[in-house]
Amino acid sequence: MQELCRLLMSCALRRQASDIHLEQKENQLDIWLRTPAGLQKMEQDLYTIDFLEYLKFISGMDLCSPYKPQSGEFSLKLADTDLSCRFSMMMTEQVRTGVIRLLHSSRHFRLADLCSSCTAIARLRQFISIEHGLVISCGPTGSGKSTTVHALLNEILGENNRKIVTLEDPIEIQEPDMIQIQVSEARGITYETGIEELMRHDPDILFFGECRSSYSAKMALRASLTGHYVLTTLHSGSGLECLHRLLDLGIDREELRIVLKGIFVCRLVSVDGHKEALYEIWNEQEIQSLFENELEAVPGLSFAACGKEAGLAGY
Repeated sequence: MQELCRLLMSCALRRQASDIHLEQKENQLDIWLRTPAGLQKMEQDLYTIDFLEYLKFISGMDLCSPYKPQSGEFSLKLADTDLSCRFSMMMTEQVRTGVIRLLHSSRHFRLADLCSSCTAIARLRQFISIEHGLVISCGPTGSGKSTTVHALLNEILGENNRKIVTLEDPIEIQEPDMIQIQVSEARGITYETGIEELMRHDPDILFFGECRSSYSAKMALRASLTGHYVLTTLHSGSGLECLHRLLDLGIDREELRIVLKGIFVCRLVSVDGHKEALYEIWNEQEIQSLFENELEAVPGLSFAACGKEAGLAGY
């Protein structure tokens, strides 16, 4: 089973997959890879339903509670790469489904590693000099939201001596120069409780891995209002959608207008055989224009994606 696991991970890395989806129906196990080209099914006859039990075992799950949704982690060595993975599993009467997230735990990214567009990098670097306020990274699952934030934080550390504390679920990239807290309900650390506690540790910059609820959104806003520089991620497809989503979560419109310093929306595409990030980037002035226009599209303002070449702009 261990060699089958290594084989699957190697295949996923070759196809630049961010996630591996496994689905059991009756006695058949289907496998899909989440690649830059979308969800692709693997045609295979090596993996059986026993492979799901093996993944549960190496992830430290409770094998005696099959119907309980569970998450765990495992790691393995591929050639010279130490690969960390997070495995989540659910089961109903009709289907068992699991997802493996491949984590970049041993790799440290720079903005230039993610995107070759000088325009995009220059606009993202505007967020390095912010002293206090809120910056939000948006996009769907696996689009590079958290990776871009980590690259931005590393560039901040390269220019300033600032204390950075993160609250993540999971910790996808290990950062030795930051204080990283793993969300763990078993230990009483949730996004809701963790955000409030972290503010007492005198950080300069806070990164909340995901803005999931009305409470976490309001706490991120509160931290921004009290003089912290806060970064967080949000599942939304555009900057305008991000603003409407925050208001739907109960954020005060005027407070949001005061603290919001930037929004960037991420997408990943495959370019010349590697992943390339596209960004829709909004700075503080452009956000203010949106508020003045009652959160409708502003005539004359264009927020096309910044990509490797002009043919990639606009998504």
